[in-house]
Amino acid sequence: MSLKSPSLVVILLAAVAWIYTVLNIGEYKSGHVIVEDVISYYSYLPALFIEKDLSLQFLDNTPNVIPNAYWHQELPTGEKVFKMTLGVSVLYAPFFFMAHVYALLTGSVTNGFSTPYQLSIGLSGVFYACMGLLILRKLLRKYYSEKEVAITLLIVCFGTNLYNYASKEAALSHAF
Repeated sequence: MSLKSPSLVVILLAAVAWIYTVLNIGEYKSGHVIVEDVISYYSYLPALFIEKDLSLQFLDNTPNVIPNAYWHQELPTGEKVFKMTLGVSVLYAPFFFMAHVYALLTGSVTNGFSTPYQLSIGLSGVFYACMGLLILRKLLRKYYSEKEVAITLLIVCFGTNLYNYASKEAALSHAF
């Protein structure tokens, strides 16, 4: 694989544009990455690795838990369960761990929701979108010329909602 390949250049340009957008929109600075559905996908990680409690009992016993940081259902028995399955959390995990190590080393807040975690989870969508493009490129190269593949990738990256889902809303599962 050479970067002289137009289709790889398109993927590289898309990655740079998406990272630039994530960093310049700055949603991670104001804590607006791990919000809405992302909370449901993500909250397994801080519950398991920071609170060490997947039963979510810590929500009753910990006064400084961020309000609405854990979306859950309460069963008739009083037990709390997560609203979503943990599949996306598995994909977030490498980024969560990188953010956690960074937070520990720099003295940042290690609650799973501070700026390092917000940025890392925001960048996870860029990573998985790029991985998907590399797989798509490999598949298309079996049937089409390099030029046709590059044009197709250009259209997919910049002419569809993928740009939004790989940058502004990168933490949602769509780009994954």
